Amino acid sequence: MKQPITTIILAGGQGQRFNQQDKGLVIWRGKKLVQYVIDQMEPQCQQIIINCNRNIERYQQLGFPLTHDELDGFQGPLAGIQASLPLATHQWALVCACDTPLLPQHLATTLLQAASSQQADIAYPLAHNRQHYLPVLLKRSLLNDINRYLANGERSLKGWYQTMNTVAVPFTAEKAAFSNFNVPEDLL
Repeated sequence: MKQPITTIILAGGQGQRFNQQDKGLVIWRGKKLVQYVIDQMEPQCQQIIINCNRNIERYQQLGFPLTHDELDGFQGPLAGIQASLPLATHQWALVCACDTPLLPQHLATTLLQAASSQQADIAYPLAHNRQHYLPVLLKRSLLNDINRYLANGERSLKGWYQTMNTVAVPFTAEKAAFSNFNVPEDLL
């Protein structure tokens, strides 16, 4: 069941550890990495936004609203979230990296239930004794907090989470569910 959530797919990185390739457009098992995330999130959430900073025309072909970072210099996930939240039409946004093709089918529901029951503003997965800071479910109303954090020169997701009301949500998903592709060898 689709939740009243906006999915923000972050595809705006430099791909420094990926030979400067745009990771969202890298083909894995016959499909672009970003398409895997779209395919997982489309049945779960009511809106999808893609944040990209290059190859705009190729991302436009996917048919979803696009944003690009307002801050120069590829400043990380928070810059992509900052640029995308104003377009979100729902109270909650589920932010996913474009290079995580195996996300769980119940990700949105599980994070939303946990955030609601714990009265948290941010919920992220805890799987196999490891905190995964992306994907993350967060309230659209946190945009001002993100703006302040970035204006102070801070960029760390983990650091920002430590200043907020968060909950780490246990997942029993397969270990690969939250894996991302950091280097080309990960595609093998």
